[in-house]
Amino acid sequence: MTGALITAQHAGEQGRPVYAVPGNINSQFSAGSNFLIRDGAIPLVVIDDLIRDIGIDPSVSIDQVPDIGPDELLVFRAVAKYDGVSVNTIASEIRKSPSFVSSVVTIMEIKGLVETYGGKIFLAK
Repeated sequence: MTGALITAQHAGEQGRPVYAVPGNINSQFSAGSNFLIRDGAIPLVVIDDLIRDIGIDPSVSIDQVPDIGPDELLVFRAVAKYDGVSVNTIASEIRKSPSFVSSVVTIMEIKGLVETYGGKIFLAK
């Protein structure tokens, strides 16, 4: 049993929620998370579920986020110009690296400002 599975087992024994991202049933790399789901872990399909569970409203608008940083605001404004936009397009538009944009987008997803689907970034609704 791997360390991650042991940690999940201990969390479950303590009554803490355990999440797992479902994976391809034919892939050995997805076996651990799929076994966790089989054994009662919460399938994490939409990040909003986790955000709600930690007490954050995923439908928050830019005006309701007091701690939005300048990098997040820059990316938010670029995303707002499109109906779905790629990391590369944002990076080109704001003249930053794709890795920089990806890291900012991840924080913005946690805050509920943007959503990602199919390689595109959208404003959260």
